[in-house]
Amino acid sequence: MARQKKQIECVKCGSCCKCFRIVLSLADVNKEPRLQKVMIPIYKILGKTRRYMAEKKLPFALPKPCPFLLPNNECSIYETRPQIAGIIHREIVNASSTRNKRR
Repeated sequence: MARQKKQIECVKCGSCCKCFRIVLSLADVNKEPRLQKVMIPIYKILGKTRRYMAEKKLPFALPKPCPFLLPNNECSIYETRPQIAGIIHREIVNASSTRNKRR
């Protein structure tokens, strides 16, 4: 039986896009070409050498806050956002809902 993905509603707090460094995969950049205009080489952020970053396959990231975050805290590239952005969002929402259930 196929497992359904649970839809998580965004509360538009902007935390995902303001607090976390979004590391880009090649698939992310291929899916959303506008990322190429704003991405930063990670070796400049982490102070590592280009060779180290190439070996770790972590070439680029987005600046903080994410340049695709709109003033109303919505994502302007939501449908094609980097995969890790969705993962971070789910983790924040899950942590928040777990915290609220304990109260």
